[in-house]
Amino acid sequence: MKKIEVIDCCNTEHKITMVISDDRMDFVDDVYCALEKHEGLSSKQIKKLEDFRKSCPGPIMVEGYYFSDNDAEYLGGRYFDWTSYHFYEAEGFVFAHYLTGVQGDRDFVVKLAKDKYKGLEATREDIHTWQAIGQGSFEVVWRGHKIY
Repeated sequence: MKKIEVIDCCNTEHKITMVISDDRMDFVDDVYCALEKHEGLSSKQIKKLEDFRKSCPGPIMVEGYYFSDNDAEYLGGRYFDWTSYHFYEAEGFVFAHYLTGVQGDRDFVVKLAKDKYKGLEATREDIHTWQAIGQGSFEVVWRGHKIY
């Protein structure tokens, strides 16, 4: 058994703690199966999780292991050879979820104020600048594991 914190991405002070089983080979799978499929959760834990999801206007996460858009409004996405970007809006913020299949790279989510959002392509270019030189007009709120 392992303890995890499920966090509201719009307000990181809003979170719940849950205990889940860690019987799979990869803990990312344990977290995903517990939070998406409710595998290994008691009915009390399922209710706690569903009440938490309803109380979050936007994405939720488990640091390093899990990100879900939850009830955020989908703004669109872009697909490339080994990467994709998905954009969501909630509570005055825009979240850009970068997904990769590139070895040595990792998934991540950035959060920026709605008034700084200049569209999908401009945000994607800002993310590329941040990846290259470490500067961007957003906050990195979640990072996944490296792809091997």
